[in-house]
Amino acid sequence: TLFRSGEIKTLLENHDYGYPVSVVRSFNASTKVFPRIVVRQINDMTSIRDANKELVSLLSFQIEIYTQDAVDATGKVVGRVDVSDDIAQQIDAVMYKQYKMNRDSVADDESYATDTARRIMRYSCAIDQFGYTYRIV
Repeated sequence: TLFRSGEIKTLLENHDYGYPVSVVRSFNASTKVFPRIVVRQINDMTSIRDANKELVSLLSFQIEIYTQDAVDATGKVVGRVDVSDDIAQQIDAVMYKQYKMNRDSVADDESYATDTARRIMRYSCAIDQFGYTYRIV
């Protein structure tokens, strides 16, 4: 069975980041909840992998992290970029452990807002007909 963005959203929701993180499927600028993670599936296509006509599904996901300065579990104030770095590293670990999915790209949107850090990460993998996940090189 193929996983979808809803399954990844649930996986990320169930992880303890050390901050009260909100995980959503679509971005709403009027919602002022930080840190916030937005999970979107950006590609789902099937292709033939080799001469055996084996079908694989190619899946790509975009995960955006929106952070502001925050207070961690110990009561220490942490700057928004450090919060973003910390959450991004945890997402990398969770995505790899659960799906063997590596990050393809990461970008920081410097122009988003002066008080909010926005990081855009993309992950992808291939899944064969038996449910095995492969890295796309």
